[in-house]
Amino acid sequence: MKTTMKKLLSFVLVAVLLVSAIPFQASATEKAYSAQVEIKVDGETIETKTVGFNKAPSSISTLLQYDALDLSAYSGYKFSHSWKDGMGSARGDMSIEVNDGETIKLAYVSISDGSDQNQDNENQEETTTTPVQPITLKLLFNDDTAVSKTLTHTPSNGVSSTIADLLYYVYDANWDDTYDFYRANNSRLGTTYDINAEVLAGESINVRLKAKAQEVKPIDIIVKVDSSDNVVWTGSKVPSNGTSSKVEDLLSYCWNKDWDDVYEFDHAWSHEQQKNVARTGSVNAGDTLYIMVNKLDSSKPTTGTAYSVTFKNVSGDAITTVKTDTNGYLSSSDITYAAARVGTKSGYTFKGWQVSTTRSANYFTNTELAAEKITANTTLVPYFEVNSTSDKLNSNKVYLHIFLNNKVDEPAKNIDITNGIALDGKVTLAEVKTVVKNYYTSKTSDGIGYDGLYFATGDWVGKFVKDDKVDTIDNIAELKRDGYVHINIMITNATAKSTSSSNADTSNPKTGDTFTATMTVMTISASALVLVYLFNKKRALAK
Repeated sequence: MKTTMKKLLSFVLVAVLLVSAIPFQASATEKAYSAQVEIKVDGETIETKTVGFNKAPSSISTLLQYDALDLSAYSGYKFSHSWKDGMGSARGDMSIEVNDGETIKLAYVSISDGSDQNQDNENQEETTTTPVQPITLKLLFNDDTAVSKTLTHTPSNGVSSTIADLLYYVYDANWDDTYDFYRANNSRLGTTYDINAEVLAGESINVRLKAKAQEVKPIDIIVKVDSSDNVVWTGSKVPSNGTSSKVEDLLSYCWNKDWDDVYEFDHAWSHEQQKNVARTGSVNAGDTLYIMVNKLDSSKPTTGTAYSVTFKNVSGDAITTVKTDTNGYLSSSDITYAAARVGTKSGYTFKGWQVSTTRSANYFTNTELAAEKITANTTLVPYFEVNSTSDKLNSNKVYLHIFLNNKVDEPAKNIDITNGIALDGKVTLAEVKTVVKNYYTSKTSDGIGYDGLYFATGDWVGKFVKDDKVDTIDNIAELKRDGYVHINIMITNATAKSTSSSNADTSNPKTGDTFTATMTVMTISASALVLVYLFNKKRALAK
């Protein structure tokens, strides 16, 4: 019986120790994420490596720092650039982010160490270099009368050129006097570019230009009465059609539609045409028009209650300044004219107009603005609404990283707040405090200390912050268009709660979680050893 009990306890002990070793080993070797790294030398793919890492996203430089990626075999080459599909342009460093399942590409070029410079010319080996492939640029125009053209340009640095440089060197140095950049894309990569994006050698891109909107000059108007120098109205008006206006329409603009109930038209003089113009005649934009009217009775001239309204475009520049009628209403033609010249904003749709001091979602459509009574001189700015149908906008996440006690090497907690406090498009310090209290409590009665919010990009742990701390980040939707959004918060005088919150982010577990389970099993194993010892001692005493 004694021998049997000893064997049974020994068997249980060995089994428990074997089981405890399994999660411990897994926690030390298992990687949560993986990516492919494709390495090219002189344009030729040399190898593709599978890299495992525990934090996503991570930069290439971070993977090198923690030995997840070994590039020692390429120390004899010169690093050229890095990129990944869909990124838009290559980078001359290794700061791009690596996400789970992505393929990252690193380019190297051969370099000469100069060791053969002292050899005789006849003994020197002839070296050849791979020619730089030109970039093919296909120019398209929104103007149907313009002819598209295809041209090529070889990057001067042998690697890449910006689209702005391509248009300057390949097409025409003064191209932007006539056209505005509209959009560019690479159909092979499925990538879109802005005008300052880098395009790699050998690629082919389509660039679409649009005719530059020509500034329309206003017509200056001076109205006199009774063949005298008594000026009763002066101002200016941009033609609604962008080219010219009738004299009688300008008089209606100066006062109101019923101006001829008080005055009769005498004559008008065009400075540009250097002649009189009839009441139904037209004058061109940029002209100066002198109008003479006569009183029909003894009524005094009145300018009514017309107000000036200035429309601005997407860049904040004035499009035109117009007058309301005497009742305070804008003409539909003036509103339509301004709306056609607002300009575009990538990823957004023009919805209407709002007062420049108002930065909320309240705005007037063109139709609503025409029905709105203006009661003072006003400046109107365009209101743009983000395109909520963007897949990238919907897929990118917002993370809150909590750092403790002024240590910025690694956050104590990473929390996905995409569908939490960031759902309304902004994150405030007050909202962050409610999240922090799910995980931490104050050490003393002074309460947890908060060091503001920091919006971080790139290597958000290593760099920690990009700008000064703020209390509110209110452009979350716009930031998500460029990728994941990382918000850092530093807290002090805090102690982790003993129980984990149900709101905790479990997408990136710490190694300590597995280690705790392993220690529990090992504790059980130690208890089994004690039981064996006590049993043997008892048997010995019994003898």
